[in-house]
Amino acid sequence: MINITLSDLDRTSIYPQTLQTIEDFCDEYRIENDFGIISTANQEVIDFLSNYFVDFCVEFSIDADNQELTISYLSHEPVFQEINSYDRDRKIIQKLTDNFEVSSDFKSVRLNFHVKPKFEVERNIRQKVAKTVYM
Repeated sequence: MINITLSDLDRTSIYPQTLQTIEDFCDEYRIENDFGIISTANQEVIDFLSNYFVDFCVEFSIDADNQELTISYLSHEPVFQEINSYDRDRKIIQKLTDNFEVSSDFKSVRLNFHVKPKFEVERNIRQKVAKTVYM
C-alpha cells in the first residue's frame, strides 16, 4: 500500500501541489491513461473550495493498493457541506469517480477510483549454481 500526504494546503498551494503529486503518482505507477480522469475530479474539488471559501486549509492524501486509488481531503472545519449541491447539476465528480463520499461532519471528502497501479517488487532470488565434478 502506498500513502502520500500533503499538509497545510491553501488557496495558492493546493492546485499546483496536488496536480504535480497526481501526475507523479500516475507516471510512477503506470496509470497514465487515468491521469485525466483523476486530475479533473481533483480539479473539481479544488474549484469548489476556491469558489466557496476565501481562506481554507486542507490535507490531501493519496492511498493506493493494487485495486484502488483513493484521494482524500481533510479539513478541521466543515468546508465540504455544500459540495454535493455544487456537483448536483453537473455531476462531474460523481461521473469521474467510482465512489464519492462526504463525511457526516463535512470535514472530509473521499474520491475512489478503481484503477490498478503497477507496483514494482524487488525480489532477491538466489540462483542455484551447478557444480561440475571432474574425475
